[in-house]
Amino acid sequence: MLIQDTLRRMAFAAMLITTGKAATLTEMQAFVFPQVALTGGQSAQVCGTNMSDSSSPVQGLIAVLDSADTTKLLAKNISFSLAAGAGTCVHLPSIPRATLSDGPNVIVIIAFQSSTTWNATVGKAFISSLQLKSDGTTRAVLTPMFIPVIQVPTE
Repeated sequence: MLIQDTLRRMAFAAMLITTGKAATLTEMQAFVFPQVALTGGQSAQVCGTNMSDSSSPVQGLIAVLDSADTTKLLAKNISFSLAAGAGTCVHLPSIPRATLSDGPNVIVIIAFQSSTTWNATVGKAFISSLQLKSDGTTRAVLTPMFIPVIQVPTE
């Protein structure tokens, strides 16, 4: 029940994004991870694999948002490109606690241009996870929820 409530809140927050002062909002589709609390000594990484059968790569960006104000980027967006069948993990930059409006709570998203089409039945799929680590050990692995249209803050 707690996970369902968190996902509902996260999806609701993602859909209610309003224009912020510093960020431009771009309509994109995204894999949105549940809100997480990053504590001292904890690191996070996002892993993704392009499961596409086609030869064209997928391009997207990874964004770390303040959960109290989802128009606020907490770190520079990370752009990526993955060839078909390729995967990688990206360590997220550390977020100074003082930059967070609501403690160390963040929302991580992997966003793609709206023209990207996902359809596992025709060989176009993307899988991803958010991994929280401390003391060199993975403490949690989270999976995202796909949202077909949200406004993503971009620089």
